[in-house]
Amino acid sequence: SFVDVKMGTRTWGPNASPEKVRSQASKAKLRTTGLLGFYIVSGKYRSGEEILHVGPDVGKELKDRAEVRRFFQGFLHTESLRKSAQKGLQSVRSWWQEQDRYAFYASSLFFSYDHCLESPTCKVKMIDFTHAEAITDKSEDLSGYRFGLDQLEMMFASLVQ
Repeated sequence: SFVDVKMGTRTWGPNASPEKVRSQASKAKLRTTGLLGFYIVSGKYRSGEEILHVGPDVGKELKDRAEVRRFFQGFLHTESLRKSAQKGLQSVRSWWQEQDRYAFYASSLFFSYDHCLESPTCKVKMIDFTHAEAITDKSEDLSGYRFGLDQLEMMFASLVQ
């Protein structure tokens, strides 16, 4: 089971062409990018005997907070999955807060676990560094990555309760 979560409120870097900015900004308005600081690119998990797929490529784009929350409730359907995902997200946040050399535009967090295991744990990894931009200070990071982390952490905290 996996989910690819594109992070940030901006998926274009400071050196993007005006055409790229317009294109990406119009896509962001149609997704949860601006609202949540992230959007679900794709995901797949088992629910009973059924395999559920989400994402725009399969015609099942999650368009608001409630749909995203329902997805994560199903994806992280056990306490151990919720807690391990939350721990992995906190680990990414700790690393991200301490590093001040790069801003990550259109980077993703990849959540995965093996649903065949009796007691799976969710792994969380940063992926997609194509648009990492060198910065000299955190204030130069305009990606909205922190906002996305904040929103994911709040959503996961509400699932753990």
